[in-house]
Amino acid sequence: MSIRRCLLAAALLPAIAHAQTTAEPLALAVAQDDGERARYPQWSQVLEAGSVDPVIDARLPPRQSRLGPGGAGPRLTVWASTVAARPGETVTLFATLTPTAAPDLFAAPALTGARVTADLFGQRVGALGTVAYRDNGTGADALARDGVYTATVTLPTSPALPLGAADSVLAKVTATLPNDERRQAAAGFQLSRPTARLTGRYRDAVRNGNLAVAAEVEALAAGRVHVSGTLADLAGAPFATAEASQRVVAGVQWVELSFYGLAFHDRGISGPVQLASITLASTDSTPHALGPVATLAHRTQPYALAQFTARLFDDPGLLGAARRLRLDALSPRPAAVASGSN
Repeated sequence: MSIRRCLLAAALLPAIAHAQTTAEPLALAVAQDDGERARYPQWSQVLEAGSVDPVIDARLPPRQSRLGPGGAGPRLTVWASTVAARPGETVTLFATLTPTAAPDLFAAPALTGARVTADLFGQRVGALGTVAYRDNGTGADALARDGVYTATVTLPTSPALPLGAADSVLAKVTATLPNDERRQAAAGFQLSRPTARLTGRYRDAVRNGNLAVAAEVEALAAGRVHVSGTLADLAGAPFATAEASQRVVAGVQWVELSFYGLAFHDRGISGPVQLASITLASTDSTPHALGPVATLAHRTQPYALAQFTARLFDDPGLLGAARRLRLDALSPRPAAVASGSN
C-alpha cells in the first residue's frame, strides 16, 4: 500500500464509521489513488515536486529511543552511521542522552559525563565484541563534551558470509549515568556481502520514448540483483524513479533502468538530467544483501521533451482494481433489518 493510500485511509476512517450513504468514501479515495498510479508502470514512477529522493531516504539510519523505568528521563537515543556495510568496512555508532521524557529528542541539550558501551552481535557471525563510546573529540568523535557519544566497529572478514548473503547486527547500548542509573537501547545495521557491485560506468539513450540508463555491473558469481535509481534535474530536484531485477553471470555486464517518459512531461523537464542516486542489492537470499548508494552518479546527454512518450501507461491491474472499487462503493446496499425482543 502506498504512503498516500495509508494517509487517505487514516483521514477517512472516522467518516466511514458514520457514513450512511451507499458510496464508501474510503473505497472511492483508494480507487482514485489506483487510477492515478495506473498512469505509470510499476517499474517507474513520477515524484511530486518537493519530494525527497526515495533511494536515499530508504537508507537513512533509524534512531531508536528508550526512557527509564516508568517512563522517566533521561532518554537514551542510539543509531548507526549506515543501514548496511560490507565486511572490512567501519561503522560509526552514536548515542545521546536528553534530560527530558518528551518525544522531542532535541528539546534540551544532551547530557555529558555518562559511560556508554555497546555489545555487538550478529545473528550469523555471532559476538563481535564490546566497544566504548567517546565524547572527548578524539577518534570518530567530532566534538568534545557535546553530549554525542561516538564509537566505531570494523566489521570482520572472517568468518566469511556467503556471497549474496547478509547478517543483521545488533548493538545493545548501555549508558551509565553519573548517579549510576542505567539506560539501555539497541541500534542495528546490516553486514552485507552482495554478489555484484556497480563499477561506476553508465550510459544513456532514449528507447521507446523512455530514458534508458544502463549501469555497468561486475559480478563475482551468478545471482539475481535488484537495481533502483532516481533521476533529478540539474538543480538536484528528484522527479522520477525506476527499478529493475535481472539475473547476472560472473563477470562484467550491463543492467538497465528504464524511466517512463511521461515523467518528463508531467514535470516539464528535458535533458540533460542526472542520475541522482543508484544502488544494487543481491536478492537470492533473505535478507537481501544491500550495496552502497552512489550519488550524482551520471549526467545524461541533452534530450528534447518531444523524444519522450506522453502516453499514459494505463496499468491494467490497477485500472481493474479501481473499477471494481468504484462499482462496489456505488452499488446499492440492502436496507438494514431492525430486530428487537417482544
